[in-house]
Amino acid sequence: MSIPRIISRETPQSEEQEQRGNKTENGPAPSATAQAQLFGTPTTFPEPNGIVPASPCTGTVCPQYLASVNMMNSNASFLFGRGTDSAIWYREITDSSWNGDWKTLGGIFDSQPAAISMRDGRVDVFGTWKDDSTRYKTYQNGAWEGDWTSLSGVAKSQPVVCSIGWDNMIVSAIGMGNGVWRKMTGDGGESWDPNGRTVYWEENGGPVNKSLGTVCVPYADDSDAYFAEAGCGPKPDEELNYRMWNSSSKFYTNFTAWSAGGVPCMGDPTLVSFLDDITYFVVGSTDLAIWTFSALRSTGKITKTGMSLGGRFQSVVDVFTTGSSRMDLFAVGIDTRLKHMAYIEGKGWAPDWDDLGGYFNSAPKAVRLNDTAVAVFGIGPDGNIIHSVFSIGGGTDFVLGSQQWYTDGGKISTVIS
Repeated sequence: MSIPRIISRETPQSEEQEQRGNKTENGPAPSATAQAQLFGTPTTFPEPNGIVPASPCTGTVCPQYLASVNMMNSNASFLFGRGTDSAIWYREITDSSWNGDWKTLGGIFDSQPAAISMRDGRVDVFGTWKDDSTRYKTYQNGAWEGDWTSLSGVAKSQPVVCSIGWDNMIVSAIGMGNGVWRKMTGDGGESWDPNGRTVYWEENGGPVNKSLGTVCVPYADDSDAYFAEAGCGPKPDEELNYRMWNSSSKFYTNFTAWSAGGVPCMGDPTLVSFLDDITYFVVGSTDLAIWTFSALRSTGKITKTGMSLGGRFQSVVDVFTTGSSRMDLFAVGIDTRLKHMAYIEGKGWAPDWDDLGGYFNSAPKAVRLNDTAVAVFGIGPDGNIIHSVFSIGGGTDFVLGSQQWYTDGGKISTVIS
């Protein structure tokens, strides 16, 4: 794989203000309301011992049906989902509140969307079309451009996308033979490698299951850029497979033979760059617990071997990072309620999972509202989007506590072909 070096503009990162998360039994925590305006229509869900409606996640591991992106150097965010009409729908968040209602981008998709903002004022959203081609649409200059652009190919999964630099996008999907296939651009989509927008994609080994995760760490000044990808094996008892790359030494795990992470897993893996590591999270196929391990991003050397964080889950993990000091994990337990666990540098992992309530028919999706507040979205009853707002910032408490939940419309599909 040859990824062009493109120096990215780095968004200045201010020092996170320390906010202590307060556990509350009823209503939003004061620290959350002080940092973000609450929005949506208040709603309630069954208590833990109440009657819980059947969920499509029960007995399986729900994927990430939603996609979100914070537009670079802007106070705007987009939340995307595949509607019951198979089109991609979105809603915009500006100044920590909804900016208008749901709008359609059209299309006839067999997968959930993926989205990215690689430079100021631009958003790209991707999906797998009904003919298995990968297509994308671009938002820039304040508007969505034209029709969906086809990258051809034969995708058997939703695409995943990340960027190592200005105008760079790396798009991957599971294709023929359960292998990983990829296209990339270094000029914002004017040209694609290999062979433009034709059927040709670069094959990069496997096999993995219909699950794939990637993460990019962009160039900063004269330092390296990093790219990692992972997928669970094609059989339930197979280990997580992963590969890593940097711009200096190229592949430091064999690109034709994936390395094993030592964790039998199911569902989509979640990758995050935290401190000097790439950290991986999966749902264990034998115990349904969340498992994690880490590898040094500069060398690929394992720094933290496979470790169980416990719990029993029916969705993949979403991770929200705050500076270089904190990770917050969100996943849906087998009781359909949102669970949370934090890692704080210097304190380690929380002793147990925090129950945040709600009712989820999907994996959760965390969206940064400002420097200290995050909204966690999911698909609730009847396909409507639900969310709650939490105060995180540089908080030193492991527990976020229960919050008020809100419903936001949407009618997002949980059926993936």
